[in-house]
Amino acid sequence: MSELIPPFEREALTALYEGASGDDWQEGEGWLSDAPPGAWHGVTVRNGHVVGLDLANNNLSGPIPAELGRLTDLRKLDLSRNALRGTIPEKLGHLKDLRELNLSHNQLRGPIPGRLRLLLHLTRLDLHDNQLSGEVPSGLGDLTRLTQLNLAENRLQGAAPATLGQLTQLLSLSLEKNQLEGRLPEALMQLTTLETFTFQETKLIEPGEEAFQSWLHNLLHVESTGVVDIPATSSAPTGAAGAWLPVLIKVGLVGLVGGIILVVTLPLLGPLPGLILALAGAAGASYATTKLPALPGEQTSAPQALTSRADAASSVSAKRLEKDLRYMVNLSREELPDDATEKVIQIASTIIAILPRFPNLASGEHKVYTVRQTVLDYLPEAINNYRALPREYAETEPLEEGKTAHQLLVEQLTVLAQQIDAIAAEFPQSDAQRLMIHGRFLEDKFAEEDESSWI
Repeated sequence: MSELIPPFEREALTALYEGASGDDWQEGEGWLSDAPPGAWHGVTVRNGHVVGLDLANNNLSGPIPAELGRLTDLRKLDLSRNALRGTIPEKLGHLKDLRELNLSHNQLRGPIPGRLRLLLHLTRLDLHDNQLSGEVPSGLGDLTRLTQLNLAENRLQGAAPATLGQLTQLLSLSLEKNQLEGRLPEALMQLTTLETFTFQETKLIEPGEEAFQSWLHNLLHVESTGVVDIPATSSAPTGAAGAWLPVLIKVGLVGLVGGIILVVTLPLLGPLPGLILALAGAAGASYATTKLPALPGEQTSAPQALTSRADAASSVSAKRLEKDLRYMVNLSREELPDDATEKVIQIASTIIAILPRFPNLASGEHKVYTVRQTVLDYLPEAINNYRALPREYAETEPLEEGKTAHQLLVEQLTVLAQQIDAIAAEFPQSDAQRLMIHGRFLEDKFAEEDESSWI
């Protein structure tokens, strides 16, 4: 039987129900009934306190009540995929034990509250797809346990604060589709665990320094503006005028050389030979300006675009496959059912354990091919096919042989797990066989030495 909770916590839940409830939520969900609060829809109670509030996709339509700040034992607050409006209450900063805060896919406006910097245990902060404005608070850099930060699809302005570089456990950072501008802080290079970084459809600029570009290219997934701030190694003008300047210089040089030769040779050789030499000199000058190597700092062509991630994925390496697997595990924890996530974790951990066994991952050998394609093809396709479906449809609508998409996904992942487990099971046996062979070799070797010592 679920436990009772303190009156002030019940008051906070009552404020949410009365201020933001929707018709779909009100029917038969147990809220404000005589049933203990732990039996109410979306409420988790532990040790007499509310520790979880998961009301995603429940047709909530009012403001978020400030009274929720009284639920100081709360560890998870998910109000995503509703129609909540108004501002984010500053008092949510009182939720000192909060680990997850998800307010995405609503109609929230105004600034991101500065007091969110007090949520020092927070590991996931998702505010994307709202109408939030103002700057990204520098205080978010205090949330050093964050692994996911998603501020995408808002109306945020100003620069990305350098304090984001303090989030050294971050795996995913999403800033895209905002009005952010300016140069990305080089402090982001401190995010050595970062795997996904998206900032397309903003006015953010990448530092062009080699160290930053190398860090950016090594991330698992990047979607950028494509705008790079080239280091100031040359004073050459940029833009259309800068592109035409080398041509104008060459034309001027050709004309100058030709003119000098014509003036010098005309009195000596006559009009025709002088003109021929002038043309020859001009051609030579043109060839020289085209073929001579560029001077240090001279830009001979437009900077190349960043290497596409699709191209990078074709480069098979153990490190690459491991990063892909870790990304899929994190994605599964966020978007797949628990039983499917367990299968993904099982597959990923087994492959990571046996990757050192394959020195040549480009080999066509059957075991190598199966492991490689599981990471690059089979596993992501199974995950993405499920993610493309509405959650309710995937859980309830019968498909093949009366099974739901959820059930089919678990079956597919089970088959993959069995294949990988079968490959992994071969290694202990082969290792034991090599150990036995080596033991016999040592026995024979030392037996020969002992016999030779008898002679």
